[in-house]
Parts: sequence; structure tokens; C-alpha cells
Amino acid sequence: MSQIFYTSDGGATCARILRLRLSVPPGSRHRITKIWLRPGCSGNLITGNADGVLISDETAESRDNLLIHNIIKNNPLECGIVLASHPPAGHTSPPFAPHYGVNHNTVSGNVSSGNGVKIGGSGAGMFSDGAGQGRVSDKVIIGNTLTNNGLGGVALHTHVGPAFGLPADDMSGNKIIGNIISGNLADQFDTATPGSVGININSGGGGSPVLGPSFRRTSSATKTSTLRSTPLLRSTSI
Repeated sequence: MSQIFYTSDGGATCARILRLRLSVPPGSRHRITKIWLRPGCSGNLITGNADGVLISDETAESRDNLLIHNIIKNNPLECGIVLASHPPAGHTSPPFAPHYGVNHNTVSGNVSSGNGVKIGGSGAGMFSDGAGQGRVSDKVIIGNTLTNNGLGGVALHTHVGPAFGLPADDMSGNKIIGNIISGNLADQFDTATPGSVGININSGGGGSPVLGPSFRRTSSATKTSTLRSTPLLRSTSI
């Protein structure tokens, strides 16, 4: 059974979702901005929120989640699919504790379209937020359709690390396989690209190495595809 909780402060959580429609009625004072999933999410339409789906790690490691065959569209303020490493609850100011990690999750067969167009959000994003040592590793992003989003179809960002005298984030071992990527906009800020981008693997200004990303059979119809590298960044972009 699914349980959905949402409040006027913009938070929401659900433990397990199967064939659920999530949207915000016109004029509602509620705004669903976050969805926590465990262990599986399949066959849903998720629209009209800020984030579409968020998998994060504030209270424990987020591991072995499966996000499959969902339609995630027109969530205008953030990414369609977000796998993000954040500080542990209660450690949101310096000195930050190491993050629990968002690891070994699979995103497969989803449609993520028209998300993040107001502020900037990707079709599928893997991020460490810069507040402490993050870990977003061993993901499989496979067989998705990622189109017309406010950042790249797939974005992997890490913002802090050795360039600031801080420990490197672990963004290793992620795989991007067999996706259709088209019509997405340019990246921004310290991970900026000079034009629209399909996939952006980027260490920003922090210099954390990004090791072992794997790309296979991904179709990108983006006009401009760009990679920004730092001396410590090993990466590939389409």
C-alpha cells in the first residue's frame, strides 16, 4: 500500500508507489516537492511538482532502489529525476559530516520531459550538494527518454573537493546506457556549458575526480554537446 504525506511547507514522502498519479490541483495551497521511494516505483505519472522524484540520503544510505517505467513531466522548478547526496539530518551547517550516500540505484525505461524549465533542472541528475563529502556511485541510467528539460538530459555534478582543500566526493562507477536524449538546455553556474547539452559530467570548481563513467548506445540529438574538464576530472560527455 502506498502512503503519501504532504504539507504546506513543500515536503512530501511516500514509502512505495505503484501506478500512482501525483499532481497538484490548480489553486491548491499544497506543493509536493519531494518524493522518497523505497524500494520500487513503477508505472506512475508524476507532474506539476517542483522535483519529480528525489532519492536522497539525509537519514540513511539510499541503495538498491528501482525507478522504472514512469512518466515524469512538467515539474518546472527542479529536475525530473534527482539522485542527490545531502548532509545527514542534524548536520546541515559546518563542519559537515560525510554523507551516507546514494548508491547502486537503477533508473530504467522512464520518460522525463519538460522538467526544470523555470530555474534549471535536468531530465536525470546525479548530484552532491557541496555540503560535506558526498557519494553518488554505481548508478545505472538505462533506456530512458530525456527530452526538453531545463539542463542536460543527464547531469552529474560535484562542486567541492581538493581545489578547496576538502575531501573529494565519490561520484564513481555510474553507467549511462541506451537513452534517447534531445532538446535539453545548457547547464549553468560552475558546471556551465556554452550551449545545449545531452550529458554533462562535471566537477565544477571543486576538482573532485569522476572515475569510471560508462556510456553505451545513447542517442543524443542535442545541437551542442559540451564537456568541461578539470585536471582531476576523468569523464566523457555526449
